[in-house]
Parts: sequence; C-alpha cells; structure tokens
Amino acid sequence: PKDFPPHNIVFYYFTKWKREGVFEDMMDTLREKVRKTLGCKLEVVLRPDECPKKFSVIPLRWIVERSFAWLYNFRRIALDYEFYSESSEAMLHIAFAKIMLNKLFH
Repeated sequence: PKDFPPHNIVFYYFTKWKREGVFEDMMDTLREKVRKTLGCKLEVVLRPDECPKKFSVIPLRWIVERSFAWLYNFRRIALDYEFYSESSEAMLHIAFAKIMLNKLFH
C-alpha cells in the first residue's frame, strides 16, 4: 500500500532492531506490566520423569495450547516464511507483544 514506507526501509529497521534486541526488551517490559496489571504468575511446569512413554496429564497445559492457537491468527507465523531462525523469533516476539497489548488495553 502507498501508506507504508518502502520495503527496504522497513526491512532495514526490522533487521537493526532484531540485532539490537529491541524486541526482547519490549517483551520483558510488557511481561512485567502484564504481571503487575493482571496479577498473572509465570510458572514453568516440568514433565514427570516417571515414565516418558506413558501418557500423563500436565497441569495447565491448555494455557500453552491456547497461546499457540492465538499465534495462528498472525499470517507471518502460520507458515514459516522466514529464512533465518532469528527473524522467526523476532516475529514471535512481535506477535506476543500484540497479544499482551490487547490484554492490557481491552
């Protein structure tokens, strides 16, 4: 669209910010804001070591699956368009930043 800047300028800033860690810093800031505002608690749930081949229910696994489902709303993430894994990671940071901003302001 004519409202957007040229592709090479957008790509230049995306690459520059990706290398400087701007997207990671943005995620850290938003994550802290979401914990304070919504009262969310981040907890890592590990798999039990008893029997890895036997099915076992992992507590709160649905939250992770729901988060993955939210990512499929983003066209750049639904299919793997990126050549470099760092670009894919940056796209994930941007997508989750949008999700967190929606949670904070809606």
